[in-house]
Amino acid sequence: MAGKKSQREYEAEVRSWGFNHVFTWTDGPNAHYSPHSHAGLTTHLILSGQLTISYPKDGNPTRETFGVGDRLDVDAGRVHEVWMGKEGCTVSDMSTPTQEVMLSCMWADTLGITGNRVGYWALA
Repeated sequence: MAGKKSQREYEAEVRSWGFNHVFTWTDGPNAHYSPHSHAGLTTHLILSGQLTISYPKDGNPTRETFGVGDRLDVDAGRVHEVWMGKEGCTVSDMSTPTQEVMLSCMWADTLGITGNRVGYWALA
């Protein structure tokens, strides 16, 4: 059985998908992102904890939970709402355009984000 991957190994995996800029952050327990969308495709890789997502504008919205090692792709323009698990969640995130991830973090308050967030960029 393989051991747990390091954050650096997860980020290398994300770069292997064709993303040069990876943003890894940790949200505190029960952090919440109110409904929002992004201009480009957004891809998330869960490093620790859990993330639950819903698409409130879909015809019959449901919640889906993702855990360690799961990849989640959110299409450009698709409105989504996110909840972090009771232990928080660490995610490697990338999007097209990549600058949008950084800007969304800088303007977190405008997205209605609650909870603590710590993150950094890992460049190829």
